Amino acid sequence: MGAVRLLRCPECGFVGASLTGWRYPYEAKDYYAGCATEDFRKTAPQFVLHRVAQLGRLVPVGGRVAELGAGMGETAAALSGAGYRVAAVEESERAAQLASVCCPGVKWHREEISAHLSRVEAGRYDAITMYHVLEHVPDFRAMVALVRRALGSSGILVVEVPDVEGRARVLGGRWHHFLPHHVNYFTLASLRRLLESEGFELAQAERKYHFGFPQGRPLQDAVHRALSCLGLHDNIATLWRRRPAAD
Repeated sequence: MGAVRLLRCPECGFVGASLTGWRYPYEAKDYYAGCATEDFRKTAPQFVLHRVAQLGRLVPVGGRVAELGAGMGETAAALSGAGYRVAAVEESERAAQLASVCCPGVKWHREEISAHLSRVEAGRYDAITMYHVLEHVPDFRAMVALVRRALGSSGILVVEVPDVEGRARVLGGRWHHFLPHHVNYFTLASLRRLLESEGFELAQAERKYHFGFPQGRPLQDAVHRALSCLGLHDNIATLWRRRPAAD
């Protein structure tokens, strides 16, 4: 597990990295510094189209979607191409610069996620997507509260994170998601505790064999789906519906 020192809550079982002396590894450098325009895939891979299809079952085309931690913009571009009005938020100056050229239909915001959520008007978005974001956020509860504020009544939140109850139980310290920049290691149960306490209800959950699942290869995808059903997966993709405020 290298330098990653993990702590487990004895009451709820949540697993997180020790924050004593921790600093975000990319604080002083750009994670996407070495990327170039040719690194952007003009045709969306199958797993990105799968994300769009999942959201499409809950959010009508034309809705406002915020893609938080958008990276090089593949998912943002696919959502835009499907007819959504997309705002992509990305801290990396290099990624935002390249993606704004490659994804002209997307409104890019080169800023920190919490800063963006704090300044937009309440109820701005019909959906917010966070693919592999929450595992990087030390104060994840504060961020989820900001997300809830930015979502409209009954808005949809998509959260995909590594699942520490998947292949991690078999691979132990060799699991490739044990990384210095990951501070939270969720399970479906711990995600439920977090998001239900912040006013969300689970609409859909899917175990995913790896980050790029599915790949559009029927036999391989079928095998990986079967392994995921047996608990041999890396990630969980979840969709949540915001409960209307009672006040």
